[in-house]
Amino acid sequence: MSQFAYQHGKTSNSRKMHKALYESLRAELGLPSQLTCSLFRQVGATYTGLWTKWRKNQEALKAGYTKKRFKGLDKPPRYVSPTLTYVEGRDYSFKTGNQVSILTLQGRLRVPYHGYSKHVAWIHDGAEIGSAKLWYDQRKKRFSLLVPLTLTLPNPEPTTLTQIVGVDVGQRYLATVTTTTNQTQFYSGKEARAKADHSARLQKRLQRKGTRYGPLPSCRTSCSTRHRWQAMPASRLMRTTPARCARAVGTPHERTAPKKAWCLSARSVTSPSTRT
Repeated sequence: MSQFAYQHGKTSNSRKMHKALYESLRAELGLPSQLTCSLFRQVGATYTGLWTKWRKNQEALKAGYTKKRFKGLDKPPRYVSPTLTYVEGRDYSFKTGNQVSILTLQGRLRVPYHGYSKHVAWIHDGAEIGSAKLWYDQRKKRFSLLVPLTLTLPNPEPTTLTQIVGVDVGQRYLATVTTTTNQTQFYSGKEARAKADHSARLQKRLQRKGTRYGPLPSCRTSCSTRHRWQAMPASRLMRTTPARCARAVGTPHERTAPKKAWCLSARSVTSPSTRT
């Protein structure tokens, strides 16, 4: 369906996709009518978001804020984690006894559910329920039903407000809080920013080293370096400390490591007590 939208002008018009693919999808996959319509809306919403990002990128290019071109529309988007939108009252509904009924290809399926106690209490108290999303967590190998809730809260009255707090967020300081009595508190973002910069450096180095996130290094460089270390005498290897071995294979001490040893295979360096 995403491929069809891409081939027809990268359209986000769900009605156009519905008219062209509705009958064929139901015949091929055996989907219920409501689930089929939800697929069209989901793909249309994806392309709508991509077009919005493209327009913002064009404005940024004209203003000179960036030189990078938005590449999200260069190829059809792919859905990595299986997701499906459910309409409340048609595709899913909550039942008594902490059970939820969801629509599947084999018919209705009633399963027990659990969640955050406050959210479950809101569901039992009659909170307004919207369209849910069935999402598959690949790491934990399980499905989750993400249900939005709408609560009606009373408007705050000036007599009930005992204190007003202003919050400003940023990178150098994650949050700066101040009150009307000039009481100020700063929450430093130095540690979080350092971790973010460190992760960015690691990702950049992995891309250079030739993992699945980046292009492979030249075989000549990696093989020659590996053979040079394998030919090192055993006495010299024993004098090589684990810290030096770690620096040789490209840990955070990369700046002090020899440049020719960055492509070294971790299997070719051993020490008496540590294998790096």
